[in-house]
Amino acid sequence: MKTFAVLAALSFGYFASLQFNDPDPIRWIAVYTGAAIVSATSVFVPVPGWAFGVLASVAGLWAATLVPEILYTGVFSGNEPEREFGGLVLVVAASVILWRSRTRVRD
Repeated sequence: MKTFAVLAALSFGYFASLQFNDPDPIRWIAVYTGAAIVSATSVFVPVPGWAFGVLASVAGLWAATLVPEILYTGVFSGNEPEREFGGLVLVVAASVILWRSRTRVRD
């Protein structure tokens, strides 16, 4: 799972670096940097579950606000809201995977 965390940290760090030319860069840099920090930190120390929960909740709620606009256009062509939705879903997915990897199911 450490490999996944390292790849996630590097990917989210890269995604954050691409946001400087975005019309609303601050919030995107914040969410991707947060995901990169949580992912990188999880490689070295146990990250509290609430950190993954906050990150996943923020990204998930934000993604949910994009759904009406995506459905309204009716065409899935890779436009801005669809790309934003995809990025937020990646943040949620990585947060959930890393959170689940830190919890051990007892046999």
